[in-house]
Amino acid sequence: MGKEPKAKMNVTNISDRHLPQAISPCGPDTQNPQAGDGMTVSIQPSGRITERINRGIIRALRSQFSSSHEALCELIDNAINYKGVNGVDVRLEISTDSIVIENVGGRGMGREEIQDFVTWGGGELHAADEISCYNQGGKAALAYLGDSYVLWSKRAGSPDWIRLDDPDIGTRIEPRDYGFLEPLDIMELPERLRSVALEDGAVRIELTKLDTTRRIVPEALLRSLGDTYGKLLESGELRLSIDGLAAVPHQPVLDEEVDRASIYFEEDGIVIRGWCGKLFRTPGGRQPKPGFRLYTKSRLIREGEWLGANAYAKGSLASFYGEIEAVGLTPNLSKTDINERGSHLWERICASVILQAQPVLSQLKGSGDPARVTDRDRRLARQVHKELEEALANLMGAEEETVVIEAVIQRRVITTGPGNVRVAGAPGGRAMGGPGRIVERDVVEQIATVVQRPTLPEIRIDSWDSSSRAETRLDEGRPVIFVNKNHPGFGASSAKFFIADSVILESLRSGQDSGWDIDGFCSRADECLASWARNNGQEDVGTD
Repeated sequence: MGKEPKAKMNVTNISDRHLPQAISPCGPDTQNPQAGDGMTVSIQPSGRITERINRGIIRALRSQFSSSHEALCELIDNAINYKGVNGVDVRLEISTDSIVIENVGGRGMGREEIQDFVTWGGGELHAADEISCYNQGGKAALAYLGDSYVLWSKRAGSPDWIRLDDPDIGTRIEPRDYGFLEPLDIMELPERLRSVALEDGAVRIELTKLDTTRRIVPEALLRSLGDTYGKLLESGELRLSIDGLAAVPHQPVLDEEVDRASIYFEEDGIVIRGWCGKLFRTPGGRQPKPGFRLYTKSRLIREGEWLGANAYAKGSLASFYGEIEAVGLTPNLSKTDINERGSHLWERICASVILQAQPVLSQLKGSGDPARVTDRDRRLARQVHKELEEALANLMGAEEETVVIEAVIQRRVITTGPGNVRVAGAPGGRAMGGPGRIVERDVVEQIATVVQRPTLPEIRIDSWDSSSRAETRLDEGRPVIFVNKNHPGFGASSAKFFIADSVILESLRSGQDSGWDIDGFCSRADECLASWARNNGQEDVGTD
């Protein structure tokens, strides 16, 4: 006997089996659907009312995304759901008229999986360790980004490749009957798919008729995907590239002077674990948003999360950073938040996490917000650099009992006895509170030796959370002295004096060989500045 012809796959009919009986579409005798979005109601001749699913709901589902990044992440999530034992490779290719997303190494899709893929809200249930939850995100993402796509796929272990064409996923009114999908000849595949191993599953989607209002910047997308999937990239479970460039995770650098606090919460199967600490900020470096990064199933859901803490409280919370992994909580449709937010459980989670983070928060709240570096600060740095080179070079040949460098540090340096120099008198007749500064003349000569022309490094102003006045950093192999505007002495005294003073001390630190107690001198100098600030106030000496 010959084989009976196989029936065509009809999406409308087959998808019915995925719907609960209570919401099955009406039968052939109930042809009275109402136009509009979402669910519609049909009144039967018998008076029976049944619920129907209208394809207009797609307009609502695709609006869950607020950016192309979120939509593309949804497609990457689908590949991660079914990654193989050795992980999965995901490649994106982005051009002005198409987006290609391809994954190799996972389960892939055969006919049954494709049927589940085209069934809105139905299909197989997702396991607890899978990122996807709602059986609609991939299709909604495609409809958000464009209106036409072609899909090639094979199931892991199967030699059969299948092609599915959908030229109007976002604009058509009726469900589509894709027909029976015959296996493809190898030469009908895009060239790169021809070399996929038999044991590997693979899926390739080429999306066209793009929505031109959607903005995609590949370089920015590469960075953001590195953040979103950083943990999976680190573990090797995911290998991700855009236009041939690999996405890499970015690891924030922490300030080791502040101990990290551990975070743990458990209740009714919900587990929250993680840590928090203080960021070490570097000029021009890539920094995460302050606050917590919230992960679920190793996928970043939300960053800059404060869990109810006052992010704008006085203090340097701009350096607060932590990571927490949530097990058992449910991400929303676009995976940008947690559905449990606003519940009593979420309230208890927030209270517990903030309590455990308090040791770090308490340290940061009193350290002061990093000050903004202005153009005036940069001009002062260049001016001090020029004048300090000249003044310190002149000191080498000075024989007078009084050496004047007032143009540089706006103080008078006078001899007070054999071999001693005293810094006296604040500019404008203001007296310096606290003990006077006493330094040895050989120290002044050492300063001149260390920083004499042409070896004085470039001076720049920066602002970071530290008690240090200045520090030397390498910039393209050249030493540069950075002066810390966030130090209280910067605003408590003449900014020009503070810059010059800090550069001299930093030069001594980097080149001292006399055994002089620089730290002791710095401590006494800071006491002087603090005392002067208490006596005179800071509001009239701001640098901005």
